[in-house]
Amino acid sequence: MSLEKIVKEDNASPSKLNSPITPSLDSKNLKNEFEKLTQEWKAHCKKVGYTTQVTKYLESEAFEKLTQLGTQIFPYIQEMCSKNNDNRYIAQNGWTYLIEEIIDDRIIKSSLNHDLESIRESTYNWLKENMSKYQSSE
Repeated sequence: MSLEKIVKEDNASPSKLNSPITPSLDSKNLKNEFEKLTQEWKAHCKKVGYTTQVTKYLESEAFEKLTQLGTQIFPYIQEMCSKNNDNRYIAQNGWTYLIEEIIDDRIIKSSLNHDLESIRESTYNWLKENMSKYQSSE
């Protein structure tokens, strides 16, 4: 994964993003897969926790697999962005980067770069306002 893709400014079409790259899983298996990959990503982030290079946090097989699950994991990401969740081992802005990688677009203004609480809150609110655009209507 390249940093250019993370900072890409082009708009993505939500209609192209409804389907995940991986085969669709039922909701129980999807949540289990999301939780398993999140734990793997947290472990990776702990290993590289002393670096200032954000890309090191994202250079993880688990992160890549999470992106492949596509927009169907947005409800779980929103849950992880809630105030009650312990995200200290996910890279700074990690959930934001994951969403941006999935939709191939920016969701947070760069002016929030170092205010992690504002980024978490903005990511949560973005999901609340936009998630339905990316979910398939079944």
